[in-house]
Amino acid sequence: MNIAILGCGTVGSGTVKLLMKNEKEYTAKAGEPIVIKKLLERHPEKAAALGVPAETIVSSFDEIMADDSIETVVELIGGKTSAYEYTKQCLRAGRNVVTANKDMLAEYLGELTALAHANHAMLMYEASVGGAIPVIGPVSRSLAASSISRIYGILNGTTNYILTRMAADGIPYGEALRDSQKLGYAEADPTNDVRGYDSARKLAVLASLVFGVSVHMADIEIQGIEDVSAQDMLDASAGGKTIKLLADACMENGRLRASVKPVSLPLEHPLASVNDCFNAVCFIGDACGEIMLYGRGAGSLPTASAVVGDIIEICRRRHDVVPENPLWK
Repeated sequence: MNIAILGCGTVGSGTVKLLMKNEKEYTAKAGEPIVIKKLLERHPEKAAALGVPAETIVSSFDEIMADDSIETVVELIGGKTSAYEYTKQCLRAGRNVVTANKDMLAEYLGELTALAHANHAMLMYEASVGGAIPVIGPVSRSLAASSISRIYGILNGTTNYILTRMAADGIPYGEALRDSQKLGYAEADPTNDVRGYDSARKLAVLASLVFGVSVHMADIEIQGIEDVSAQDMLDASAGGKTIKLLADACMENGRLRASVKPVSLPLEHPLASVNDCFNAVCFIGDACGEIMLYGRGAGSLPTASAVVGDIIEICRRRHDVVPENPLWK
């Protein structure tokens, strides 16, 4: 299957690395080779440094749309404006789209899903919520038999690292934030993370899928961690608790209740032991009970692994491929 990749940033470069490194393995899993036919990048030297052939690198999205051999487009440029327009063009043309773009999906998931269905295309977005943690797939398939009543969890690694340092080392918020920036967990402008916006976007995507309603940022009560003090952490610890930035959504009497805010959790709660930059998502369903999924929620290769997983899944669906199990030999 010929694909095009939009963007060669953190996740884009990780995706290219995985596809090039594990070409034979992915071919066996997908049932056909996955070929990077075009890569859109404003700075071609970034793609060239990864070993991408010069003739593959393009600077115009029109070059991708003009190539009828490209069946799947992997949108990894981020943001909403250009990504949204490119995604719509692809879906209208019947091309599959794989994306990790939570900003775009938090606002336009319903519209883009309808557009994909109308044009017999696939819209895949496993990487948009939990990085390497499989969340979208299990909800869509494995947990489809359960009526999910609540989803909650830790959806941002930066804030979780900051709170972990505050709890473990007794340091104030500002010092923990600066430490996270030095390690590359927090951006120079950490607003999206520390004010809860990143978690809220991920929650909007997940709640929309789970509850079958369009959930937007305006529907979510959002409170960040900027006002959590070292004394707050000490008080929580004295009471046998710890503070986590919790994303939480449920349906009550047919109405959505959703929030992202700091919450004190008993130390025996499974989420209380989710520390550093790790994430975890919990589901409560009538048939499945309570389930927790845990792992790395961000990063180049962890997120890229979810992106490539979606690409492989598209190949399998196209050819009804059942991957060979080595134990059957």
